[in-house]
Amino acid sequence: MNYLADYSKLVRRNGIYKTSLLNESAWRYEWADNKNHSACICWAYMWQMDLPQQRTEYITPDMYYWGVLSAQNWSLQNWELKSYSEASTESWNFQPFSWYHDLSRGSNWLSISGLVFMDTDKHTYSSYPVNGNFTLYRDGIRIYNVSTTSSFNYYNSSEPGIASYSAVLEGKSNQNLSIRSLATLNFSYTGSGDYKPPKMFMKVPKLDLFNRLPGRSAEINLTIIEENEFGAVNGTPDLLVSKSLEYSTDDGEGWNELPSYTLEMGNTQQPFQDLRTILLSQ
Repeated sequence: MNYLADYSKLVRRNGIYKTSLLNESAWRYEWADNKNHSACICWAYMWQMDLPQQRTEYITPDMYYWGVLSAQNWSLQNWELKSYSEASTESWNFQPFSWYHDLSRGSNWLSISGLVFMDTDKHTYSSYPVNGNFTLYRDGIRIYNVSTTSSFNYYNSSEPGIASYSAVLEGKSNQNLSIRSLATLNFSYTGSGDYKPPKMFMKVPKLDLFNRLPGRSAEINLTIIEENEFGAVNGTPDLLVSKSLEYSTDDGEGWNELPSYTLEMGNTQQPFQDLRTILLSQ
């Protein structure tokens, strides 16, 4: 049976599948659901592909899609339903990785969840074997610790009225770039209102398919989002006291500060850079 696609009724998606320095083989899985998602009528597709590559994909518009990119000892997942009505681009394994947190503290409760690693297009990264660890301290005492391949979650409805916290997240990625993540979130609750710290996302544009810079000059974009009980607040966060982005060329022995959201690192002969951010909020 021959099938001829009617491209006038399809939407073009530019699929970009990156690696970290080396060629790899991976499986791509994608699920599609019809417009009436409650009907749970689902189609599944899978194919093996060599990475890296950039390909044009044609998909049916106004359906819901989610999927996975899986290699030998890591995978990236997109569990958020997406619908495409016009041409778009989706990048997988776009580095550097970031960590992600969703934290809220109220009168007697604390909720914190997140991801050890997340790529630039916000796909969840999982590594095998387990290479992530999340630890939570209250007033200097460890109250929670978990090892994980990708995500963590803590909730308690009997928190003290006033307390200081430190949340520490460590991870190793099984990649050749974005190898290690270390994030520390320190905050205090003074007994009134709800507390939600800012979120930060990082992107280094103009990287090639191997996540390398074509030159020695790097532009780094930071997006900082402040939230309240009603959701995201537009514009620069009002409660943000200070922000800094720093880079190291000697494996974290020394750090150099860069002054703005979009940053030009300048020319360097070092092949690899470490990055860290420091945010202080009220």
